[in-house]
Amino acid sequence: MKKLVISNFKTFNGSKELIFSKGYTILSGPNGSGKSNTLDAILFVLGRHDERLKKTVVEVISKDFSTNKLLADFAEVNLVFSMDNNLKGENESEEIIVSRQLRIPASGKAYSVYKLNGKETNLSEILKFIPVMDYNIVKQGEITSRMYETPESRRKLIEKVAGLAQLDPLISESTAKIINARETLKHIGLLLKEAQRRLKDLEKEKNRALNYRKLENELNKFKAIKIYSTKLELITKLNELEDQIISKKENITRIQTQISNLKLEIAQINQRFADLEQQKREFEKKKTEISIRYEMDLKQIEEMDQRVEELEAFTQSLEERIEKMKQDIRNLNQDKQKLLQRVKKSIEKEGQILNEIKEFQYQNKSLELTLPRLKEKVNELDLKRTSLFTEINEKDKILRQIDLQIRELRQKRMNLEEKMEEFEEIKQDQTSNLGKTTRELRRLEGQIKVNKQKIEKLKRELVLNQQLIDKQRLGFQELELKKVELQKEISHYQQLLQETKPNYSYAVQKVLEGRDKKVLRGVIGTIIELIEDIQSEYAIAIEAVGGFKLQNIVTRNFEITKQIINYVKKIKVGKITFYPLDTLQDWHLKSTPNDPKVIGKIIDLIKFDRDKYQRVMANIFKNTLLVRDLDTAKKYRSYRAVTLEGDLVEPGGWVTTRGKFEPRFLLIKEFYRKKINEKKAELDKIHQFSKSLKSEQEKLGKQNQTKQIRLEELVDLNSITKGRILELQKKIKDLEFDIKKWQNELGKIKTELMDTKAGEQNAHISLSKVLEELDALNKQKEEIEKEIAETELGKTEQLINKNRREILKLREQQRKFQKDRELFDSQINQIESSISIKTSRIEDINNRINEELLNEREKLLTKKKDIFNKIESEHAQLNSILENITGIEALQKELQEKHNELIEKINKNEGEIENFKKFIAEELQTKKIRIELRIQEIEKQILDLGFEITEDFEINLEYINQEINRLEIEMSSLGLIDHRAPEKFEAENTRLTELVSKKGVYEKELEAALETKSDLLTQKKLKFLKTISEINKYLNEIFVKLYGKGHASLVLIDKSNPLESGVDIKVDVGSGTVDYIGTLSGGEKSMVALAFIFAIQRYQTALIYFLDEIDSYLDDSHCEALGRLLKDLSENSQYIVITPRLNALSTYADRIYGVWLENGKTEIVCQQAEDFASIEGA
Repeated sequence: MKKLVISNFKTFNGSKELIFSKGYTILSGPNGSGKSNTLDAILFVLGRHDERLKKTVVEVISKDFSTNKLLADFAEVNLVFSMDNNLKGENESEEIIVSRQLRIPASGKAYSVYKLNGKETNLSEILKFIPVMDYNIVKQGEITSRMYETPESRRKLIEKVAGLAQLDPLISESTAKIINARETLKHIGLLLKEAQRRLKDLEKEKNRALNYRKLENELNKFKAIKIYSTKLELITKLNELEDQIISKKENITRIQTQISNLKLEIAQINQRFADLEQQKREFEKKKTEISIRYEMDLKQIEEMDQRVEELEAFTQSLEERIEKMKQDIRNLNQDKQKLLQRVKKSIEKEGQILNEIKEFQYQNKSLELTLPRLKEKVNELDLKRTSLFTEINEKDKILRQIDLQIRELRQKRMNLEEKMEEFEEIKQDQTSNLGKTTRELRRLEGQIKVNKQKIEKLKRELVLNQQLIDKQRLGFQELELKKVELQKEISHYQQLLQETKPNYSYAVQKVLEGRDKKVLRGVIGTIIELIEDIQSEYAIAIEAVGGFKLQNIVTRNFEITKQIINYVKKIKVGKITFYPLDTLQDWHLKSTPNDPKVIGKIIDLIKFDRDKYQRVMANIFKNTLLVRDLDTAKKYRSYRAVTLEGDLVEPGGWVTTRGKFEPRFLLIKEFYRKKINEKKAELDKIHQFSKSLKSEQEKLGKQNQTKQIRLEELVDLNSITKGRILELQKKIKDLEFDIKKWQNELGKIKTELMDTKAGEQNAHISLSKVLEELDALNKQKEEIEKEIAETELGKTEQLINKNRREILKLREQQRKFQKDRELFDSQINQIESSISIKTSRIEDINNRINEELLNEREKLLTKKKDIFNKIESEHAQLNSILENITGIEALQKELQEKHNELIEKINKNEGEIENFKKFIAEELQTKKIRIELRIQEIEKQILDLGFEITEDFEINLEYINQEINRLEIEMSSLGLIDHRAPEKFEAENTRLTELVSKKGVYEKELEAALETKSDLLTQKKLKFLKTISEINKYLNEIFVKLYGKGHASLVLIDKSNPLESGVDIKVDVGSGTVDYIGTLSGGEKSMVALAFIFAIQRYQTALIYFLDEIDSYLDDSHCEALGRLLKDLSENSQYIVITPRLNALSTYADRIYGVWLENGKTEIVCQQAEDFASIEGA
């Protein structure tokens, strides 16, 4: 670092420049002089925040502390680095200039500007040079912190120096992998057992499904043949429709030709209309142009009238000014006459005064002729008066000397009193400071105790929180695995729900197909389709009661039922039961028993349209009760009763149960819905629990971060507080010493003040004696002068002197009259000059009115007349254009009427086309599309059935229907089939294989993670021990250099566990080895702390070192040793040392800066080391 330039930064008001030597520089000055502000300025330009600032960076700008006002609107710091040839690149300069400027604009919002070599940049670009500009800082109070540092804190510092924190994320990652692998292996073991159990059940389902598929293939073959016969019928209908569409399209073509001819005629009319419109636009354009010119002319006339009025007003104002100036001239002439009269009176009075002077002069000449005769008598008295004058003068001289002495003594007394008051104030201030400092010391000691308690509490809370977070992390991983399994099960059940349909008989399916194809009219639907909703827990009971009746079909009336029966017989399908709404009899329903174990009647528990289908449901479910158990069913024998599990008790007393219930109608989907809802509910619970767990984990994490930050803050605060306590203790000693010094000074001043007051009293006594003697001499002098005055000579001299005084008075009056005349003459000249100027001005204004203003008015009136003529011409042109526009509009109206007639004809023809198209689209095309869609649907059905049919295939519908019935009966006897059972079996088998493979993978991962963690811990331990060994070597070497004897070394408290052990410093200062440095004196502890800091710096070298008040606890001999050490170290690095006192450190410095505070501003002066040594010697 070559140079530092500071401007308006903290106490550095204005610009200050510090040039650093390559080796060792000292900044010295008293406390509070601003030494550390140089270090703050360097940190400021490098973007580091000053922790001592209360709120904002604006506090760095210089201010007046008495008024708390800023002295400037910016602060700027420039750092100049000289680049070593080994460090700089080929195109880089030999110097790097880094600067930062903080500005406060008028808006009040401060902002920073960074510059690198004069070019504006940002902090991140500057920090790229930090590896080159490598530096290390030992802040004020850090020596104290190291003196009282705990072994654990010392170990953490060494870990930081060794860079062990880089391994912590890898160790944490390995630990997480181990925990994850173990938990996953545990979960995989459970999944393997579950998969093996499910595989046995799926194998049975697979065999049933394969048999069902075989029968289904045969059934699909016969269904495809039957569907193909329907397709042939539809193709015939499709051909007939296409013939009708072709006929209608020919009619549309004919009408479109007529429309084209009409549109051609309309185009001709439109062209003519457009031509007329173009002519109209041209006329309108001309009309607009003339109107604009017309308005401009009118506006110009208004402007001319306004200008004429302005000229007349201006002429009137000029005439008023002329009249005013004439009045001024008359007033000036009056003043001139008054002044001339006063001049005349002054001359007359001066003549009178000259006559009086002549008379007094004549009297004095006659009196002076008698003087020589009278003087002889007075000479004797005059000699006596002269001797008295001599004595009086000597006494006056003595009097002045005594008076001077009194004034000097009085001034000295006042100075001493002021000095005494000043010293008393200083003493009171220092006594007050002593009290404040003592109270602050007690407060800080109490704060350290409180902070220690808080630190212990925070450490305990952090450990408990971390344990809780680890447990929650494991629980979260288990929940995630469970969520994945539930998602798979839900997807499986959803797929089954989509693929499954009510298991109707073939006959019912055919009737429903006829209804859907609009072949059968009046079919409302099955009983199942009429049920709008049920509660899922009642589904088993409802299906047990309804049984196969749930697929019975409801029709509108008996006649429709007969038609459907004929259709059923025609297609030759199985048995079907119908419920015609018009012939169905009502069923007598009983009331529901009042029993808590009776849930209600089945018919009341189903949601359906009761107005339409009450009789249908009554015939199906009759008076069936839904009860909670079989004992309750037995109790109500007059009713038919069913339990929630599907056990049915008839009124006759027999009981029907199915053991394992095979849902066929209602429950075939309700079963899957129930499973899906159960799994979703379980998944929602897991989601909620996982969310709350994650939220709690984040909360704990944030709490841990906050507590960790708070813990670090408290530790740092305690270190700073300890340093502050030591400073306060030192300050208390200094204050006590200063108070004693000021008391001594006050004693000396009081003694001197008493002597001064005594001298002043003696001088006053001498003064009184001299004044008495002087009064006696003055009385003698007055008596002699009285005697002289009583002689004739005295009277004559008095009369001459009186005349002379009168002459002087008259001369003074004469000079006064002369001055008054000069003043009057000057005023008269000024008045005549003003009259001349105003007369000339009046002539100029009259000339201007006659020549300029009247001429301009005449010109305006002439121009106005020309414009009026132009307006009349434009008005005539405008009337002609309006007539042409009216004719064009009439012709356009005729063309528009003809255009509208043609449009009506076109609309009529287009209406006919639309009717044809609508008929084709809505009737013919709709029928065609329906047939084509039906054919496509049939082809899709055939394709879905997987059977290909050729056109010459022989179709026997009777045989086909018989085979379909047989196959449906066989398939129905198989019961509920899981069609995906073979795929499920294969998938489960594959999943089992994958789980076994995954188990092997996680076992290998666990083994690898354990090995990695072990290697990382070993690596961390070896690196830590190596760092301690290296620092130990430097510690002992530096300690010996500083102390001159003994040795020092770092010692692990628990060598078996170095990464958790504290680190102590063993010291031998010549009187034996000390295991705890707290027993050493302050200076010895300071030497150990310095050796430890320098050892770390030697291990982790930098180019520049900043050391702030590291010699606080050292005496001169140790300061000299420290200076020698810094001199040796400065051969390879640059050292900048801040110290409040000049001691032996300065002996070895290459450059020394003196720093002091003057009027609240820091001042600096530079001395070379040899210059300073000579000053000290002097």
